Amino acid sequence: MQNYQQEAQSQLQKKEAELFQPILEKAQLAIAEVGKENGFIYIFDISSKVVLFQSDKSIDVMPLVKKKLGME
Repeated sequence: MQNYQQEAQSQLQKKEAELFQPILEKAQLAIAEVGKENGFIYIFDISSKVVLFQSDKSIDVMPLVKKKLGME
């Protein structure tokens, strides 16, 4: 029974990663396009709670990425 659970969990994780990959690629492309269109040098993912530098001119690019993805 334990082997079955482990195998099922492994298959679920594999399928989850397979289905998530196209979404991740689309989001990464949108982020790159937003960066290029707005002349950004860096875009940081602050969800990790680590901010190396934040100037007065910093902006949250999430609304721009959502717009690029048609999620307004």
